[in-house]
Formats: sequence, structure tokens, C-alpha cells
Amino acid sequence: MTSIHLREGGCQCGKIRYRIVGEAHMLYACHCTDCQKQSASAFGMSLIVDVDQVEIFQGEDSLRH
Repeated sequence: MTSIHLREGGCQCGKIRYRIVGEAHMLYACHCTDCQKQSASAFGMSLIVDVDQVEIFQGEDSLRH
């Protein structure tokens, strides 16, 4: 039996929602001051995936235009 990995998420303001299908290449936590400021936490989390694994289903992604 094949298992498909599906994740959904969005930006902090809620205007963009996305879906990621498939295995991620990497998940990591960064503790640099830029990531701390962006996340208002001690670290920021990032998930590395291929661009064709991402579907924007609410809002508009200006980086793809």
C-alpha cells in the first residue's frame, strides 16, 4: 500500500493557504536573529520541498507570477 504525505498550512496573516504533497527534503529550525524576529520565538522552522509539490489554494502567490 502506498502512503501519500499531505500537509496544509498558510501564512501568519491568513491570506494564503497552501497544500504540499509528497516527501520533504528537509525540515530544520534556525536560531539566527532574523528567524527569531520573523517568528517572534527563539527559532524559525523551515520545510524544504520541490516547487511542483506546492499548490496555493487560497490567495495569490506573487513569487510565481
